Amino acid sequence: MAFSPDGKHIASGGDDGTVRVWDADNGEPIGPPLRHDDIVRSVAFSPDGHHIVSAGFDKVLRFWDTDSHDPVGTMRTTDWIFSIAYGPSDDRLVTGSVDHGVRFWNNDSGEPMGPPVVAPDEVYSVAFSADGQRIASGGKDATVWVWPGPAAWPELLCSKLTANPSHHQWDDWVSRDIDYEPVCHDLPVASDDH
Repeated sequence: MAFSPDGKHIASGGDDGTVRVWDADNGEPIGPPLRHDDIVRSVAFSPDGHHIVSAGFDKVLRFWDTDSHDPVGTMRTTDWIFSIAYGPSDDRLVTGSVDHGVRFWNNDSGEPMGPPVVAPDEVYSVAFSADGQRIASGGKDATVWVWPGPAAWPELLCSKLTANPSHHQWDDWVSRDIDYEPVCHDLPVASDDH
């Protein structure tokens, strides 16, 4: 379940393969059920409140308009999703899945952001810190793990380098799906020569 950012609505997912939106004041359903093809394990409202994302055992992240309840997009996953959370802005998501993966997603492109972080066991719950610097995950191993979030990646990368990555290194180390940016402001850019 999830509250909308303004606290007026609640979204819930269920074993019947539906997402339902409720009025938080009177408990009445709002609009028709939103359909998945299998069990829905997690729902989240976008930080701006305009979308709901839902995920579960059909291996699809589904996005819904909160006003019209119309579907507005999908992203395919490789395994069952147990939990999903938005970052502090609308452009990043994190999912936890049965394959032990904590995956980061670029909501704008619909693509994963690099390889997943691999937890010791199935990941049942994920959450972003308010500043996007950290991700927490919990799962079958009965342990809470804290991982660096996307907002921390540039600083972590720069602490290990003597120069900004070249375009080629950026594609290899960061992602081809993320536009190149020399993030280490005090360092020169490395040469693309091999």
